[in-house]
Amino acid sequence: MGKRAIMVKGPTMSNVLPLTWPTETKCLNMIQRFLTGFPLLDPYRNVRESVINQLLIRQPDVLELWPTDAKIRSRAIETSHIIKQHMNWPNNYYLPQDPCSLLIFDNSLGGLRNYECIMELGKKFKKDMSLFKNYNDWDLVLLVRMLVNE
Repeated sequence: MGKRAIMVKGPTMSNVLPLTWPTETKCLNMIQRFLTGFPLLDPYRNVRESVINQLLIRQPDVLELWPTDAKIRSRAIETSHIIKQHMNWPNNYYLPQDPCSLLIFDNSLGGLRNYECIMELGKKFKKDMSLFKNYNDWDLVLLVRMLVNE
């Protein structure tokens, strides 16, 4: 199942793909999974750099790819700022199809930043933490829609 390039309307007319995991993390064997969390041996150590590189090639015009509903766009902007702040990404040029498992990913300090980010989203939008139980399976637009729904 391949990723689809998305044509962004605007001055750049750039093809933008949703964030993807580095290839070396896609099929981990038992030993590699065991090494998760060990500095220098962690198979996920390059994920952060990969996401940063993917975000740096994006332009602000990706916001045009979000649904035009005012509530969704507003909540997407707020959510994006919270994710950028907590995860320390270089920008918040996120696509609706970006996987939350990458946007809210940090394997240092036992994933503390992940939990802080999710807690901030729950607090800001007055949502019970149980809502976020499966956020790793969601894309960003689903997370935003969940935060919009009462």
